[in-house]
Amino acid sequence: FAPCRLHCSKAQRGAGRTRPPHQVFVVGGPLPPGMSWVLRSTDTGERFVLPPGEAAIGRRDCYVLIVEATVSRVHALVHVAQPVVVVVGSKPAPVKITIVDKSSFQHTFVNDELVSKDTPREVGHGDALTIGREVERHFVFEWEPTVFCAASEVLEAWGSELEKACQAIGCYLTTEWTGF
Repeated sequence: FAPCRLHCSKAQRGAGRTRPPHQVFVVGGPLPPGMSWVLRSTDTGERFVLPPGEAAIGRRDCYVLIVEATVSRVHALVHVAQPVVVVVGSKPAPVKITIVDKSSFQHTFVNDELVSKDTPREVGHGDALTIGREVERHFVFEWEPTVFCAASEVLEAWGSELEKACQAIGCYLTTEWTGF
């Protein structure tokens, strides 16, 4: 399967949209990873794709590395639930994602609200994450589903196998991608 490049209309480009909010895949090459959540630094623009499972944020040996003395070694943990296949034809729903402050000295904030230590806090698309107080680092959680679009004839022949493959890589299966 290979990514299908979509072109935005002039109206979409004029509205600030330079690309679709998701990727669409069509038959023809290797399957891509189906990660759905991204943590984007609003300070640097750097993007971290958050895989299902746990991703540490901190200043030493972490998935999101922040080299700053005021950031704890493991400052916070992000947990992304294992994705499930959405029923064919339905819109993809975000996979559950939580963040936990790991007893950091400088704290963790979501939308300017303190995240309690060692207590999971659910987050959603567009939520702002701030790490630390003295030297703040800012991020935003973004939901970017990967969508696999298959013709109805393909689904009739390969439906259950495609559903299993999509679940394994965390993407969404549909017959109509235009509604996303």
